[in-house]
Parts: sequence; C-alpha cells; structure tokens
Amino acid sequence: MKGWTKADLLLTGLAILLSVSMLGYRGFQQIRYELEADKVAQNILAVADAVKQFHDNTGRWFPKPKETETRMRVYLDPFHETTPDYQGLNQEWLWRENNFGMVLQLVKFSPDFDTSLTRHLFAKPFLNHQPYLRILLDNSPKSLDEMEILFRVQNRLPEGSIANVDDNYYVVDLRRLINVE
Repeated sequence: MKGWTKADLLLTGLAILLSVSMLGYRGFQQIRYELEADKVAQNILAVADAVKQFHDNTGRWFPKPKETETRMRVYLDPFHETTPDYQGLNQEWLWRENNFGMVLQLVKFSPDFDTSLTRHLFAKPFLNHQPYLRILLDNSPKSLDEMEILFRVQNRLPEGSIANVDDNYYVVDLRRLINVE
C-alpha cells in the first residue's frame, strides 16, 4: 500500500477543519440561543410578576381607562400617545431589542377583538379583561432564530403556558405563570 500523498493530507486536513469549524459554529449558536432564551423567559416572568403585583395592589388586572379611552387593550402601547402607566411594569421588558427581535405585548382579553384565541387554546378559557402576553415573531429570515429561541423559552416556562395561534403569533397565559409557584 502506498503512503499518503500531499493531496491526500491536504484534503483530509481540509475535511477535518471544515467539520470542526461547523461543529464550533453550531455550538456557538446553541449557547447563544440558550442565553437569549434565558433573557426572554426572565422578561416574561418579570411581566407576569408585575401583573400579579398590580392585581394584588389594586384588585384589577389593568389601570382604569380614562373616560375617553375605554378601548385600551395593549399595555404599554408604543403607538398610543396617552398610554396609562402600568405600575410595576418596566417598559424595557417588552422592547423588541431586549427580546431578540420578538415583540411582547401585554394585552387585555376582549372576546370581541380576540377571536383567534379559541376556547380550547388553554385548559381554562380567558374571561373578559384577563391578561395575556402576545408574542409576535418577525416574518423574515430572522424568524428562524426567533423560533429557536421561543422553543427554548417554552421549555423554561410551566407546561401549558404558551400556545401557538399562528406561524408568527404566540400567546402566553399569564394566569398560569401567576398561579404557579
């Protein structure tokens, strides 16, 4: 049998180098996704805690609407000029930049508007004005990264607390997070 030629060594070395670099890249991605999922899960749990504190302090899930604003449903709404202050809720927890491209919105359930939330989405159907968290994913190539992160977030939260409404639309049942210690 002949020995290895320079071409054989070069091709074998190149194959090993490519394999190691691909494994390293995928390992880096896994670590990044895990860290990002930790941050998003912390933000979701912090929002749930703020909702619980607000309910414990006021007996209501949401601030009283102003007389002119009876249809306020999203807190804190970045497109609304007079969004009521939600005590204990840090707006930064909801920012897209702090959730790696995902949009988190605290929403007051209204059966007239939330027709996509079917009665069987969660074990216990939402009642009028109960809170939930809407998670909207980007509809671009970045959505694959966001899906990877969201799958990991789902594993960090209690079972049955996240439901898929649409490809880019998920709902977190804050009642489930508030009542699970």
